[in-house]
Amino acid sequence: MSKLYDYEDLMGFGKYRDKDVQMVLSLDPQYLVWAHDNVAWFTLCPDIIREARSAAYAQRRQHLADVAYYRRGNPCDGHGTELALEIWGNDPHQWGS
Repeated sequence: MSKLYDYEDLMGFGKYRDKDVQMVLSLDPQYLVWAHDNVAWFTLCPDIIREARSAAYAQRRQHLADVAYYRRGNPCDGHGTELALEIWGNDPHQWGS
């Protein structure tokens, strides 16, 4: 049976075992998104999964911009983000993990 997890609930599995959802959200929102999408009995409250997806998207976008910056060797003037979005697209659900 699936439990609806809230901010103060503890993760009972994985690399964040015994950490609360709020802490995992601040450390690794992509992990929460992955768990919500792949662990049948783990369901986040709608507000939390929305926040986790948004935070994971922002982190991934920044990471891709950083990668593009280092690969191109250009000053960080926004082109890195544009290149990353050309490669990966605007939809974080298409990026994979």
